[in-house]
Amino acid sequence: MIFVTGASGYIGSHLVASLRNEGLPVICLVRKETSQTQIQYLTACGAQYVVGDLLEPDALIPHIQGKVTRVVHLVGSIVASKKESFETVHCRKTAALVSMCKKIGVEKIVLLTAIGAASDALSEYGRTKWMAEEEVRKSGIPYVILQASLVFGNLGGLRNSKMLIRLGELVKRTPFVPVLGNGRNKVQPVFIGDLVTCLKKAVTDDRLRDKTIQIAGPEQMTFDQMIDKIADYYEVRRIKIHIPIPLIYPIAFVLEKILPVPPVSRDQLKILQNDNICDIEEMKKNFPVRMVTFAEGFKL
Repeated sequence: MIFVTGASGYIGSHLVASLRNEGLPVICLVRKETSQTQIQYLTACGAQYVVGDLLEPDALIPHIQGKVTRVVHLVGSIVASKKESFETVHCRKTAALVSMCKKIGVEKIVLLTAIGAASDALSEYGRTKWMAEEEVRKSGIPYVILQASLVFGNLGGLRNSKMLIRLGELVKRTPFVPVLGNGRNKVQPVFIGDLVTCLKKAVTDDRLRDKTIQIAGPEQMTFDQMIDKIADYYEVRRIKIHIPIPLIYPIAFVLEKILPVPPVSRDQLKILQNDNICDIEEMKKNFPVRMVTFAEGFKL
């Protein structure tokens, strides 16, 4: 049986549906605050679920011991909140998961992180993602780590990417689209179906082990070009208003102080200062991906 954390999220809901479509047994970890709509989606796929918290593994073990042999760990957040820091979400929860996996004899862990995860990353997001990777690498359990670029598209999961939803709404509704920074930072969006293909093979194929593989789409584009492609889809022309990142820092600081989950954070602004691209030859060698383009995937 495959244990999926983060199962009720964007990527998790697509992965669970795909695993169940192939008849693979799945048990999902959901939190107490997970909505009934999300839970009903998972059970309609034929998945089992357990309510709990990775920071309380002893409460989870009785529900999964003797059943779970493989784990896909998707828990993560692009924005830290007052309730949970990046260190808690990425590091402490991954460490607790690894410890639990050792106790119950898990045979393989698949961890999803992000391009840019590194010990010297400019952002705390990137540094804590790397720390999560290290917890898995040193576990002694066979693993596959997938570092993904920006993910987009919807193939019947609970929703699309939050970022793409926001961009799409902006492009549809306003003649002017605000862009943080100069818009020249590069991205390499990967279609959700291609990412799910990689996750599924990573967790089921025993030939894949002890690897870290970067996952991205077939096209590299600037952020401005990505907005233009969204505008093309809606058959509109939009003027992009570039806002210098130093001007946003004070606003982000205030938002972090007054909101539990700010719409933009200082850490996100650091991420925007780097390209989010990679070489995908290793991905293509290991996974049977369709390589869906941004324009094609946005229509699906």
